Amino acid sequence: MDFHRDVEGFDGCYLHDPLSMAIAAFPTIARTEAMRIHVDTSEGLTRGMTLPYRHAQHKKPEPNCQVAVKTDTERFTRVFMERVRGGRVF
Repeated sequence: MDFHRDVEGFDGCYLHDPLSMAIAAFPTIARTEAMRIHVDTSEGLTRGMTLPYRHAQHKKPEPNCQVAVKTDTERFTRVFMERVRGGRVF
């Protein structure tokens, strides 16, 4: 959390893994879209980034995954906190 405060300017942290698990258990927590994603494995600033093909093209590439584009943050927070406080597993 110190990193996020010092480098990104907010007190907190990202909850990517718990959100992924919540979406797997409760798919309606997020709206997803089929997209073509490329993971940059080259050297440089974008190494490790997931890059969506979202540009309008004559022929769109075949989607290779579902991407969460909108999350019900209130519901996710409620589910997450219930699990943390109650010790329950999804």
